[in-house]
Amino acid sequence: MKPQLLFASIGIVVGVLIGYNFIYMPHQQQVQKIHRQIADEQKRQNASAQVASSLLRLESYRKRLPPEAASSWLIDQVLSASKVAGCSLSAIEPEAPQPYLQQLVRIGVRLQLKATYHQLGVFLDELERSGYWIRTEDLKISQAPQEGGAAYVQMTLGSLYLPSLL
Repeated sequence: MKPQLLFASIGIVVGVLIGYNFIYMPHQQQVQKIHRQIADEQKRQNASAQVASSLLRLESYRKRLPPEAASSWLIDQVLSASKVAGCSLSAIEPEAPQPYLQQLVRIGVRLQLKATYHQLGVFLDELERSGYWIRTEDLKISQAPQEGGAAYVQMTLGSLYLPSLL
């Protein structure tokens, strides 16, 4: 009976080793491979989501910039704001587009207008609330000749154009 017990024990050990090496280990390797594939796909999905989010954010910023690198767009914005504010423009001088930083183009206009302080405030408020990025780069106000009269204003407005990056 002892030799049978020895052979049975050896058979169980060999069976366990064969089962472990030829059944369990390949299955575990397959499971690890699947986990790596899942992790890689999650990284790709996260990267795609981040790119899509960045593109949406870039597009929302792009909507605040002029659609073309021409001062005519900025002049239209100035005329619209001055009409709402009720101030009178005496001169509008477009500036030539200039490269700004690496990818941007600066567009600008110099203008002179006559307005009360309230009208000037409404004019600047209209430009600010227009939804576009318009910067007041220079502002000079000369005092009105009479109390409550209109002031003479010289200002330079600018914006930036971003060419398509894609």
